[in-house]
Amino acid sequence: MVGAGTVLSDDPELTVRHAPGPNPLRIVPSSMGTLPLDAKLLNDRQPTVIVVSRAAKEADIEALKSKPNIEVVRCGERRVDLPGLMNILDARGIKSMIVEGGSRLLHSLHEARLVHRIVIKHIPVVTGSADAPSQMAIGRVLHKEWDCRDDLRVRNGAHMPFIGKQALLDIGERLAARAGGNPPSVYDIRIDAEALRDDEGPGLRRFVQHQALMRSYQGRYVLLPSAAPVGSILSRLQKHYDPREMLRLDEIRANLEEELVGPLVAEARSLSHRQDCAGYVANLIPNLKANRPSGFLEFLDSSSNRDHYYRNFLLQSSVDLLAEASASALGVIGEYGEPQSALFRILIDEFGYGVHNRKHSVLYRSTLRGFGLSEEYNAYWLLFDTPTLELHNVIHFMFQSPRNLFLQIGFLLFAEASYQRSTEEHFRYLKRFHPGVDAHYFGEHAHIDIHHSAMVADEVVAPLVSKYGPEVGSEIVAGAELTRLAFERSGDHLLAVTLAFEAPVKAGHAEFGMPTNLASPGRCAVPATQWNTGSALQIGGIGFLTDPSAFRVFPRHSVFSTLVIPRPRVPPRSCVGSPVRRPGNLSARFVAADSTPADVPFLVRQGRRTFAIRVVGVALCHGMGSLDSTGCDRRRAQQTRTGDFHSARRCRSGCATHVRRGGAVP
Repeated sequence: MVGAGTVLSDDPELTVRHAPGPNPLRIVPSSMGTLPLDAKLLNDRQPTVIVVSRAAKEADIEALKSKPNIEVVRCGERRVDLPGLMNILDARGIKSMIVEGGSRLLHSLHEARLVHRIVIKHIPVVTGSADAPSQMAIGRVLHKEWDCRDDLRVRNGAHMPFIGKQALLDIGERLAARAGGNPPSVYDIRIDAEALRDDEGPGLRRFVQHQALMRSYQGRYVLLPSAAPVGSILSRLQKHYDPREMLRLDEIRANLEEELVGPLVAEARSLSHRQDCAGYVANLIPNLKANRPSGFLEFLDSSSNRDHYYRNFLLQSSVDLLAEASASALGVIGEYGEPQSALFRILIDEFGYGVHNRKHSVLYRSTLRGFGLSEEYNAYWLLFDTPTLELHNVIHFMFQSPRNLFLQIGFLLFAEASYQRSTEEHFRYLKRFHPGVDAHYFGEHAHIDIHHSAMVADEVVAPLVSKYGPEVGSEIVAGAELTRLAFERSGDHLLAVTLAFEAPVKAGHAEFGMPTNLASPGRCAVPATQWNTGSALQIGGIGFLTDPSAFRVFPRHSVFSTLVIPRPRVPPRSCVGSPVRRPGNLSARFVAADSTPADVPFLVRQGRRTFAIRVVGVALCHGMGSLDSTGCDRRRAQQTRTGDFHSARRCRSGCATHVRRGGAVP
């Protein structure tokens, strides 16, 4: 098996040579089926299986089928479903397979946990001029040894393009030192590298790598806190933007980009192969309009918990939208003619034409306020998940270097076109379900991006392709496809996490809510992590899980940032049972006086002991029942707090009902 990118770049034969034996069955996953029709393996009459997704065009599939001894198999919706493919091959009696790459395919197989063994062979040759001595010439065979616990670095001094545990720990220590104690969120540049001391798995490592890459990109932003920090602001700026420390992080940026973004770029280029730029532009908006509406918003239409899930969407999006267009501003620096002027007009639209309250990031802050969320940049860093960071790292990657200019234009082409529909859907959603929330951010985009997409197509793409040729058009299409891939991966993950949270909620193993204090993070976790059952696991901006087993059903292909929230110890003699399903009604059920806020402490007397109760979470009672169960009778016991009388139910064993997160203090 090889990937479509390898077929495109290497044109391999994948046949037996220099030894007797039959040729193997060749298998090539290509999600869109866009393989070059002159490829050797499509024309040598040897048995070959091309695996495509259901999104592949019929014309491309028919072109492949016309080749001799070629079989086309559909497997997966938008991308080839590799676990499903393994089942198909197994049913055909294929029990083992050699995979020779490329990088995207290898990564996907590792991510799906389908790899059984890795074989690494190294050719003992050193490249150089004719006068350069080779290792063989001086009688020594070049031997490279990897230690997987030490960044997979080659011990003889060469380095692989991989940033592993030790390098990330070093970076984490330096970033923490730069941040200092109690930094404002805009200057809190810490990453979760310390979590790698307990978990060296690829999922968590990838998450921390994305954090480090995002910190490198954020170093180019001018950031000031909304309120003056304690101490000197000049000292903060000098420390935060220390050029030597920034350089240390930038030194590994290229390797992080190669590992984290490189495979997506390769896939995008394979998808753009043989696509005419003018045809792609002409079909882009019709194709986007023909797509199904947002699966996430469709789910929210029928969900009674939509507030919590949409809050998580806003929170995850804030990593970019609170500094909207700052990345793309880097793409208008320099001098490249009339297309530059068109891009600048789009940019100043994003900045409200100099009117602060019309700036798009300011409009987004107003939407955040409607959901009670912080407006401070990076305030929710601890709750960003891996696909959130991946999406915005892909965007930054395109805009950070002038060599990616045409990828940048491809991003703008796809993004401005797709925002026409997506922002209109969000605008209608907010107007329907959250009429009190300011939806101007989405309404403004739905209107203005109609003009922006036309400007990009007519004033940027067409002139550049006309002037510099079809290779520029191909690169612009690659940038658009890279953007589509990143958007789809992030959107699919958001919906998957939303759906995964539903089951533990129904089973009573999850509760909705946001932590009030994000200054003291717990440890990060992935679905395979074993975490203390005495803690709760925060899932983004949605809520928290109270049962470790509930976490195992969450998406395993993407790791999101989590926060472990220790629950206070329940006092002796209090009872533990199942949670109330609707904590919003807790104060009405637990406290008789409606005028008493649910979070105000009050006293509960039990025999000779008095407990101070603060209702801040879900009530628990004896046995298997909740406050609604028959396990508790309706006898009242009078308790007092500063002269006011309240009631609290008691279970039949005689002990007062207590509260899971608030607990009771003797």
